[in-house]
Amino acid sequence: MEKLVQTYIIKHHMIEKGDTIWVALSGGGDSVCLLHILHKLSESLKFSLKAIHINHQIRSKEAMDDQLFCEKLCQNLKIPFMIKSVNVKEYQRKHKMSLEQAGRKVRYEIFSSLDGKVALGHHQDDQVETIIMNLLRGTSGDGLCGMQSVNGKYIRPLLETKKQDILIYLKKYNLSFQTDSTNLDNQFSRNAIRNRVLPLLDEVMKKDVKSNILNLSELISKDMAYLNQQATKEASLILTKKDKYVTIDNNKLSLLNQAISSRVLRLAIILFKGNVTDIETIHIKQLLSICNKNQTGDGMDLPGQISSLVQFGYTFIYTPTTITKIDYELIIPGEVYIKEKNLLITTSICDSYKKVKPDSDCHYFSYDNIHKPLHIRNRNEGDLIYPAKGNGHKKLKKYYIDKKIDRFQRNDLLLIVEGNNILYIQDLEYGKEYLPQNGQKILKITVLER
Repeated sequence: MEKLVQTYIIKHHMIEKGDTIWVALSGGGDSVCLLHILHKLSESLKFSLKAIHINHQIRSKEAMDDQLFCEKLCQNLKIPFMIKSVNVKEYQRKHKMSLEQAGRKVRYEIFSSLDGKVALGHHQDDQVETIIMNLLRGTSGDGLCGMQSVNGKYIRPLLETKKQDILIYLKKYNLSFQTDSTNLDNQFSRNAIRNRVLPLLDEVMKKDVKSNILNLSELISKDMAYLNQQATKEASLILTKKDKYVTIDNNKLSLLNQAISSRVLRLAIILFKGNVTDIETIHIKQLLSICNKNQTGDGMDLPGQISSLVQFGYTFIYTPTTITKIDYELIIPGEVYIKEKNLLITTSICDSYKKVKPDSDCHYFSYDNIHKPLHIRNRNEGDLIYPAKGNGHKKLKKYYIDKKIDRFQRNDLLLIVEGNNILYIQDLEYGKEYLPQNGQKILKITVLER
């Protein structure tokens, strides 16, 4: 069995020379088998092996027995060992999710913090259970592919190994292991599938259905690989990553077959937050409908504290944030430091000026036409601008819409104002009534990054 696992590791490039591999050691038979095999392979494959055990604090005495067992096993094998203890029930209450979901979230939060790859003990029978679970949840075709042998920092060296072969290996090497009593609790969906659904399917079909499910998964995986390859090509033309959001070109997206366009939307979410955790087929379907309607102002919230919004032919994927209000009175002459933007604003009175573009550092205004204190701030309701090349006042909101300034810039742009009258919109526009004229006193405002 060691040779088969080694071949599988090499085939999928799971472990490279010099890697640090953490085994997620629960104390159960699967993780004990994985630890033992990797321990035997560590010298020939030239990697460093460590183990981590997470105590979920759910089964008090049993949980402590598992922890002590894992600690002793690693001592005997001389494998570096780490323990993390987390109150999963408290995490469940705080985040309002099922106990099963909470346990998984906790584990992966801890795993993600480890320096190195994480080896998980999932085997072929687990793969079948995962495929069935995904199917019942209403998965896309990708969900029917099941777990990947390599997924970022996570590797599954036993994924093609049968549970029966793991038990034979444990017996061969006289390896003891812990039995988790919660594995018999059918309130957990995976346990119910293992203990009730699969035996019933075998009974109905009068055969072991696992091999058929795995064959189906293999066939679908080939189709999904091609579709995902095509979607990746299209995504490079449709998606754009910005500092605070990802944009989707709705017009280009609408030209694609739905099998590709839905995958492009998944890639948009991955591009934004790194994964599609908690994003289900129904969410992608709803998002696709919004993109295809392409109506400015439409949008929806998605799991994981992200939202979507349609504007000017694009759908934006972003995280809603609270607006930080900025409002400083300008000292004339003098200087003001805008800490929120790390900007130093200096002002002075002079007799001459030169024409500059809105995105320059220096700005000139007619001091004679200013009658109230000036403020530098972000937008307020009622703000007005008389654009330098315009023929009348315009509400700031209307100006932004006409200029197709996206919603995510609007609150970030600083304004220099007299009351609600705008002298200057950051990098964009000057107010016509404040443009300097020869023979007037000139107000010079300089904006510098500290």
